[in-house]
Amino acid sequence: MQFTPRPYQAPAIKFLLDTPKAGLFLDVGLGKSACTSVVIQTTLLACEVHHWLIVAPLKVCQTTWPSEFAKWDHLQGITVNHLWGLNEAARMEAAGKRADVTVINYDQLVWLIKFWGKKWPYRGVVLDEASKVKDAGTKRWKGLRSVLPYIERLIELTGSPVAQGYLGLWAQVYLLDHGAALGRTMGGYKLAFFTPDFHGYKWTPKEGATEIIENSIRHLCMTMRAVDHLDIPPILDNVIEVPLPAPAAKQYAEMEKASVLRLKGMVITAVNAGVVTGKLSQIANGVIYHTNQSEEHGEYTVLHEAKFEALSDLIDSMNGTPFLLAYWFQSDKARLRARFDTEVLEFFDGSKEQMARWQQKKIPVLAVHPQSGGHGVDG
Repeated sequence: MQFTPRPYQAPAIKFLLDTPKAGLFLDVGLGKSACTSVVIQTTLLACEVHHWLIVAPLKVCQTTWPSEFAKWDHLQGITVNHLWGLNEAARMEAAGKRADVTVINYDQLVWLIKFWGKKWPYRGVVLDEASKVKDAGTKRWKGLRSVLPYIERLIELTGSPVAQGYLGLWAQVYLLDHGAALGRTMGGYKLAFFTPDFHGYKWTPKEGATEIIENSIRHLCMTMRAVDHLDIPPILDNVIEVPLPAPAAKQYAEMEKASVLRLKGMVITAVNAGVVTGKLSQIANGVIYHTNQSEEHGEYTVLHEAKFEALSDLIDSMNGTPFLLAYWFQSDKARLRARFDTEVLEFFDGSKEQMARWQQKKIPVLAVHPQSGGHGVDG
């Protein structure tokens, strides 16, 4: 396909070309990857940058970037080296092969930095989903800081730079300007713009601080919202209320009041208010985990099927019209798999084959955990 920038994409491309180290904070659907690909191609043709590195979450490495390089005419002829999904021996061999663009996932970034050291060859770097480097205490952030002297172009892509608050913005912006805009230390940034609580755990922006922060980085970062540029139909909320069965409602009230739930042969205790909230969510979903530890592989007891019965009715009413289903607990996944046939419901795996069938409306229900699908489900 030939890429023709949309009216709002042309300024974004120009901004990236004019700003060697920049953040492109665009909502999902506005084409961050496509804009970036034009910059990559332009700088390669101009011999300004000979080797680009794209760092992204694994799902994005597997789906988004292979799709971009296969889709657009202007990217044909550009050599791409994929380092994700390889064991260390294969990765070492592949890393030594020079290509126009190298793609790697964040989990292998520290390895790549150690592999090259002071011989770092990538003069252009793209950090896709840059919120992955919002913590200055991580090895990946410190590794990136160590190779900043060798990087001439740096592009940070994300649709949610402050999803968990403005504190995480400092580390992202520091990589662009070495602290010129928001201060050279995280401590100084916090003291300048935030007020701590009594224990020093929670930091709240001071009055007017967010506006000052945004104005301070305006020359480095471009932000666009989908609602301002895309013709998106209004959201229609269809709230389906699911009453708790009487026994589950009693269990919910017991946990809410006493932080304890008595089941046959066991007593489940919530150790603090946060755990109580989690247990109440579990009961509303139809299960209760036996411990307060990680629920990834924890044992649980099924309490009711009310929400699953409502989901069955919803699927029937859709008459095959595809929809996206979000689930949260691992118990939800197990129960969904047991209840619905694979011809009706599939779990998101991020594969190109599945995304193609989803876009062709061949999957009635695509079930996805928000943390797995947040970086790449096309609608």
